[in-house]
Amino acid sequence: MRSQAATPPGRAIRAALVPVVLALALVTVASAESERALSKSSCLVALPALTGNQESYANTPEELSPFNKFANPHIRFFQPKQFFLPKTFDDEMDPGGEIRIGVMAYDASSPFARLSSQLERGCEFALDEANARGGTRGLKYRLMIERTLPVWGASSNAAVNLAYRHKVVAFVGPTDPADSHIALRVTLKTNVPMISTACTDSTQTETRIPWYLRCCVDDRQYAYALATQVVKQMGIERIGVMRVNAMYGRFGIVEFIDACRRLGRPVVTEMRFKQGAREFAQQLEHLEQAKLGVLVLWADAEDAAHFVKAARARGLTMPILGSDRLVDPRFLEIAGKDAEGIISVTDYDPTRKDVELGRFQRAWAKRYGEPPGQVAARTYAGVRILLDAIERAGPYRHAVQDEMLKLEGRTVQTILGPIPFDSRLDNMMPAVYVRVKDGRFEYLGTRPFPR
Repeated sequence: MRSQAATPPGRAIRAALVPVVLALALVTVASAESERALSKSSCLVALPALTGNQESYANTPEELSPFNKFANPHIRFFQPKQFFLPKTFDDEMDPGGEIRIGVMAYDASSPFARLSSQLERGCEFALDEANARGGTRGLKYRLMIERTLPVWGASSNAAVNLAYRHKVVAFVGPTDPADSHIALRVTLKTNVPMISTACTDSTQTETRIPWYLRCCVDDRQYAYALATQVVKQMGIERIGVMRVNAMYGRFGIVEFIDACRRLGRPVVTEMRFKQGAREFAQQLEHLEQAKLGVLVLWADAEDAAHFVKAARARGLTMPILGSDRLVDPRFLEIAGKDAEGIISVTDYDPTRKDVELGRFQRAWAKRYGEPPGQVAARTYAGVRILLDAIERAGPYRHAVQDEMLKLEGRTVQTILGPIPFDSRLDNMMPAVYVRVKDGRFEYLGTRPFPR
């Protein structure tokens, strides 16, 4: 038997590389063909190339960016203009002689009843003003209220009813983050624009569903503001967290915890309680043993107030900072003198000098006999943005949403102040610090202040 001559190593390597090179060439050709097809498509928009100096995502300070002390990422995926949206081919609904605007609300038995009442009034007030001016294009506005249960998933039925039974052009979403998440998923199918004026969950806009605009500042911005105040301004080393065991607390506190860790002051402990709880003995014992320098409280106004009273009664004297829902007259009413010195954050400063804000506050007080709360002001601002879009585009869902998409990267003047919208149509206003002083809320501006 004859033996075959051995193939030289170099020739063997070249032979093995030939199919690989051919495959890469085919992939390159296919990629080029795909790009040409994409550029000719009427439904898709090609993604722009990334540059080295991209704007920070969601106004995240450099020192609070993930892994900022280790290395720059090769690619930043979460940047403005990195999304493409298909056009919709659904049939438009006939407005039927009026323009219907919906609101997803709760009844008096819900733990969100107070916030929901502000939401309804804010919508009602804005629409009544618009009708007094003659409506839009000869059509008057009509508010359609769909009440949902505070049960996971119930808001899906409410969103469907608003779309197909009430035939609204757009609707204002609910105050509960859990319900807001579900309703947002339904709008992806029904193509009804949804305006958020009370849900501060920062993950809401992460999916970039195009039928969604949020005019209130989210928990991410509040977390950055609180972390900056606690760590950099106050210099506290032992930081604790107390939060409600619901979606508002669970999602709201995440960015604060991450921010503290990135600033070199990881949170010592995180405790939680059930919504509506009035007994906190176990949590307070743990917090007492932790010897905290500060406690950050993330909860609704009434729950937070009862916890603060219990904490002070037990002798816990550490400074307390809180989320935006503490900026509520109900918190002061329940907590009383124990609320003194507590610092919170918000996006609505009723003391801001502004002609339109003053007019709104006077008209609101005349009608309802009390000043507007922050959810009422946010809702009025959000509905006014919606009505302006309807004025420009007409009373049709798709046209209205296309008009609102033009707000990407633009700033809109509102009673809250100038709202800069990012590529997710999320409000990027800086948070306002608020302190309880002499039994009242003292608005301190957008910069950290001395302890």
